[in-house]
Formats: sequence, structure tokens, C-alpha cells
Amino acid sequence: MYKVNDIAFDDYYVKSVELELESCDLIIKVVFHKENITREKHYKIQTDCNVDINKLIDNLSEILKDE
Repeated sequence: MYKVNDIAFDDYYVKSVELELESCDLIIKVVFHKENITREKHYKIQTDCNVDINKLIDNLSEILKDE
């Protein structure tokens, strides 16, 4: 379960991933959904610009649970 704005969501999907080359920040836009309710949240993760984005997305559920 993931909470966004005090609403519990069971599922999510990654809408987009952006890597800012100047700062090496990775911005992941995630859409949470359940029934007819959706919320979008952006996560900013600092990297060294040498990041395996697929691996990070695979481990995204761990990052979201830590929030």
C-alpha cells in the first residue's frame, strides 16, 4: 500500500523518467491509481549520472515504501 495525500493506493505505474544532465538528478513521475482515483507524484533522486534506470525502476517499490 502506498499513501499519497492521505489516500491509500494499491498500485502505481511510472509515467516518465528524466535525467537532468547538469545536476545528475533523476526525476521519476509516478501515477498512483485505484478504482476511479489517480494521483501523480514526482520523485527526485540524486545520482552520479551513471545510473541504471531500469534497475532503479525495478526497485522503485522499495523507494516508495520508505516514504
